Amino acid sequence: MNNRPHISRQLFANVLGRTWVFIANLVFLPVYLNILGTQGYGIIALFLAVSGLIGFLDLGLSPTLSRELNDQSRSRQQRLDLLATYERVFITMSVSIVLLAVFVPDGIVQVLLSSGDLESQHVTIALRLLLIAAVVLLLFNFYIAGIIGIEQQVSGNLTLVSSGIVRSALVVGPLIWFPDPLVFLAWQLFFLALFTVYTRWRLYSFVRADSPLTVSARFDASLLWGNARFTGAVFFVSIAAAINTQVDKLIIGKIWGLEALTPYSLVCTFAQLLVFAVTPISLTVLPRLVRLVSDERNQAKGSAEFILTISHKAMSVIVGVGAAVMMWFGPGIVEIWTAGVIDSDYVEIILTPLVLGYGLLALSVVPHTAALAHKNLIASFYMSGSVILTIPSYWWAISQYGPMGGAWVWCVLQMIVVPTYFIWVRFKLHYFEGALLRAVGEWLIPFVLSSCVCWLLFLIFDHDGSVFLQFTLVIVAALVSTVMSLLAIVRKADLVQLRNMA
Repeated sequence: MNNRPHISRQLFANVLGRTWVFIANLVFLPVYLNILGTQGYGIIALFLAVSGLIGFLDLGLSPTLSRELNDQSRSRQQRLDLLATYERVFITMSVSIVLLAVFVPDGIVQVLLSSGDLESQHVTIALRLLLIAAVVLLLFNFYIAGIIGIEQQVSGNLTLVSSGIVRSALVVGPLIWFPDPLVFLAWQLFFLALFTVYTRWRLYSFVRADSPLTVSARFDASLLWGNARFTGAVFFVSIAAAINTQVDKLIIGKIWGLEALTPYSLVCTFAQLLVFAVTPISLTVLPRLVRLVSDERNQAKGSAEFILTISHKAMSVIVGVGAAVMMWFGPGIVEIWTAGVIDSDYVEIILTPLVLGYGLLALSVVPHTAALAHKNLIASFYMSGSVILTIPSYWWAISQYGPMGGAWVWCVLQMIVVPTYFIWVRFKLHYFEGALLRAVGEWLIPFVLSSCVCWLLFLIFDHDGSVFLQFTLVIVAALVSTVMSLLAIVRKADLVQLRNMA
């Protein structure tokens, strides 16, 4: 457990893992769309939405496991028992959901479909299969969370990338021969099961380390009750997050059909790249913060403060520059990305609120990481009550205004929740003390600078020109804006301390 890679190597591994997610979304989703058509791809979009939505069935076990396995106050035997205990609960729950997906009546499964899609029995079979595949994906992510939590990001991300190559890239071959969403789902299910078994073996080998093979992992219910408050808070937060991020897609599919869901889902995926871009930082920082906050030495508090501060600045630059570039150049990029299947005029209608919403969600990663490290999710717990308003708001807005209504509900929700959460972390956990306005400014400066750069490029060049010119402008805007933003908010002392950080 003490043989941890250097933090720079961990960060590189996390960047590699998230880069693969970026490439997979950028390259293969349009390929699926062109092979399967809009309705066939709608099944894949539904699979992605359901996979995110049923994340709340995790019951908060994965985040709790990730944190507790790196708690320095636990012995190796306690970590083994913790893993075995949480795993047994998780597997029992997963098997129950799979049985439910197999035997539940068609009428219940079809609640996710619009009246036009109900005519196809083929779609109903696909729904059952995608529910089972989503549950296996949940179990796979449970073991990955454990590996990442013990600061073995290199192994965890190599597993993620290998799994992604097999599931996202190699599936294209079978789809070319058999262009059917059932083929895609069956492929996902089979290889997810294989990688889940492998990942479980890797996690146990890390936790056992040099322990004798005779040392057994035992089920201990007291470990569940000991973390019940934290796990319960994570559970309710997960419910709210799943509903807030996925229910718009389910409602669009239900009211407007799978063909309407396809373009909306692809634009959401494009906007979510902001979250994917900052995830490597949070995955690297969280285990280190857990170690620091469980360390009773005084200097640990200062180290934790610096890690959060530099993470906040890095994420502000990534999100601010990325959001501005997406809002200015996004419609053309998405049209090129989907080979003209999605028109840029449609993208313009929903892109701005989606980018703003996902940008704010990405910025909330730093305060949420601090709250997880301290096992203090009180604010998240209370904010999860927002789902009482979220679901009817989504339903009304989408019914009245279509996908555009869902996009703006998402944006307004994040504009309320994220600043509130940041202020709570500032006052309750005592991070960013005396620098609240500066921290907010660090959010805004990269976005404003990048918007100005993009505006100037729009004035000088014909952005509706060749594909090469458009992507050249995007690269120039991103590079120039990033340099300007870093010079504006990163101090020389930050770089010195970052270089010396273990």
